[in-house]
Amino acid sequence: MKPGQLLSFDAMLSLVIVILILGMITSTSSALKDDITTMLGWYERANIGDNMLDVLTKSPGEPEDWDGTNVVIFGLRGQEGYIEYAKLSRLISLLEANDTHTISVLEKMVSNMNFQITFDLMRSGISANFTSTLQSGYLFDGTVYNGDCSITGSRDISFSDPTIVNCTDGFRRTGSGDLIADSSLCIISGFDYTGSGDVTIGSYLAINGTFDESGSGDISVNGDLYVYDYWDRTGSGSINIGGNVHVKGYVDFSGSDSAYIGGSVYIFDANLPAIRLTGSNDITINGWIYIEYNGEWYATRGYISRRSTSLEWYKWNGNEWVSDKGLDNALSTSGSGSISIAGSGKLATPPTSFPTPPCFGGGVFTAVKLSSLNVILSFEYPQVLGSITPYKKSFAVINGTLVTDEDVIQSSKSRASWIEYSAKMFPTSKKVYAEKYVLSQSDLPREIYSGVLDQYTPSKLSLTFPANIENGNLTLVSAFTTKEYTGYAVLVIARNNNQWAYGVNMTKIYGTYNVTGVPDNCNVNFNDGQVTVSFFCLVPEASLDDPVTFTVWAYELKGFPQVTVEDIGNLDAYLKPIKQMGVIRLWVWPRG
Repeated sequence: MKPGQLLSFDAMLSLVIVILILGMITSTSSALKDDITTMLGWYERANIGDNMLDVLTKSPGEPEDWDGTNVVIFGLRGQEGYIEYAKLSRLISLLEANDTHTISVLEKMVSNMNFQITFDLMRSGISANFTSTLQSGYLFDGTVYNGDCSITGSRDISFSDPTIVNCTDGFRRTGSGDLIADSSLCIISGFDYTGSGDVTIGSYLAINGTFDESGSGDISVNGDLYVYDYWDRTGSGSINIGGNVHVKGYVDFSGSDSAYIGGSVYIFDANLPAIRLTGSNDITINGWIYIEYNGEWYATRGYISRRSTSLEWYKWNGNEWVSDKGLDNALSTSGSGSISIAGSGKLATPPTSFPTPPCFGGGVFTAVKLSSLNVILSFEYPQVLGSITPYKKSFAVINGTLVTDEDVIQSSKSRASWIEYSAKMFPTSKKVYAEKYVLSQSDLPREIYSGVLDQYTPSKLSLTFPANIENGNLTLVSAFTTKEYTGYAVLVIARNNNQWAYGVNMTKIYGTYNVTGVPDNCNVNFNDGQVTVSFFCLVPEASLDDPVTFTVWAYELKGFPQVTVEDIGNLDAYLKPIKQMGVIRLWVWPRG
């Protein structure tokens, strides 16, 4: 460049190159910015669904005990990392009610986009098919004896089928004739036995009154003995009871021959001494002696005679048996005989009330007979992939409005420029319980109790039926499983021409055989329109070593417009949740 020259060709060329480079940098920066913006937008969209599902399944929400009025952020997590079924049900109920605050909170959780959310849960269903017949008789398969109520002489009397002796003023057997029942024998009043003939019962013997036994013949009962009042034994014949003995008040042994009881002896509402030995007979009890006194249960085993006493006592504290000093004057021995109590087998949970043999139907001599019983259980499990399970709850919010019409939802999706889909499988702890249900015919079938019991549960249900309705019935159905068996139970409460009746059947299914019949410790009591049902009618007794997982359905209601079912035994304190799996699915797309 010469002096005074402003620009040379080389300088101009350098300037052009610099300008080109700056232009390229500017263009590249703008394109890169657009790409970064696009990528960030995609990343934000791709994470909206995952972020929302993470909040729902990994947090308890804000506040933790949220409801439809105070919720800031929805969260479903409960204890031990499980989704809390009660919270999930609460959220679904709020959406079903089209709660505006709920919709607003959920919209904020997806950045005010349109969304569809579905909740897929394991579904358990039940179908019960059976025939119920109202009998103007008794809750059992057998015959009713309406013959002579005072039998004398040498004539034998025998019953080949399960039999109820319909003698309201007492059944008396004198003379030398034998009394033989190949199966069960139930007497609807007291039994006065003064004869020299033998009494042989092939199954259980139930006496709805006192048992005055002063005869010289032998008495043999293969099953249990039920005496609804005291048992006064002054006879000289031998006694052999294969099962348990259930007596109200006391037992007085003043006879002269031996007595053997293969099971345990239960004395209800004891009038001490609960067992009185004034005779010369020796009493052998293979099981335990259980005594209910002033509302508390005691158990003992050992040996007692007039000269020697060695007894081991326990007391029931409501949950378990604990060692105790025992009852004073519970067992009295003034004769020359003795009582040996082997105490074989572990101590049993005491019954909540006097057990009811099947023939008595809870003391109500009209009953519902269940036959052709067939209960089918079904389970549907949710899956993340594949078709959505038939049992689901689905909701969509489009432009701020709740939509459940699937055609409208799909139409909005088809117009969207993008859709993001997320799904998450989660464990849930399910416990179904309410202290009180008011059920109508259209509500049923409905799951009313579900969970796990791992200890003795003295629960009862109170059923309240409308007054001034002469005919109707309620059916409750349960399904349960334990370590050893699965099974089901059906309970029908019926009213016919203002007369109450019930029928109950429980089936336990083992590996190679089934056991069907009236559940142990099942009691149903009627008081006008109020019916009290022990929970054992529907669910077997549980223990820590043998927990029971179960579900109870209010299955069918006929005749009555509604019924109230109320827990009066504090079931909630014992009920634990069932662990199950579920799936939440979420679709998110832009408004418009």
